[in-house]
Amino acid sequence: MRTKTILTGVFFILFFVACNLDQDNKPTVPNLPSVNPTQTVNTPSVAAYRIIEPFRIEALNKEIQDKKLKTELEIMQAYTPQNMNATGNYTYDVQTNLINDREKEITLISENFEDDSLNGLKVVLSLVKENEEWKVKDIKESYKCQLNRGQQTWSSSLCN
Repeated sequence: MRTKTILTGVFFILFFVACNLDQDNKPTVPNLPSVNPTQTVNTPSVAAYRIIEPFRIEALNKEIQDKKLKTELEIMQAYTPQNMNATGNYTYDVQTNLINDREKEITLISENFEDDSLNGLKVVLSLVKENEEWKVKDIKESYKCQLNRGQQTWSSSLCN
């Protein structure tokens, strides 16, 4: 009986030692975010974005076609109009990133809203050229909140 107890104890000691020997040498897999295309995108190099619903993209594309909008500024203002009555430090900055001759991104960064909740809005419109006309394929939004009203960095979370 004593031999069985000693062998069982030795077995458990060897088992624990063997399991713990290689713990520091195990390859680590980074925690990559799982992305649901209808939710948010959050990677170290990209701010978190809320993906906009397809029906809003379809409505914007219809407006682009109906009004024959051509410039990046016209297209962005159709989606997010500039507040022409804003005062103070309000900004409305639109930049274009040409990916290739058939794709581009238009990015709006608008900050210092006269709003008790929202302080900043970042909008990224991804466009593709179809039949010599630009068409929005997706829209992402990110938000910064006023102090004590939510996050102070760009996020997919809406402000309180």
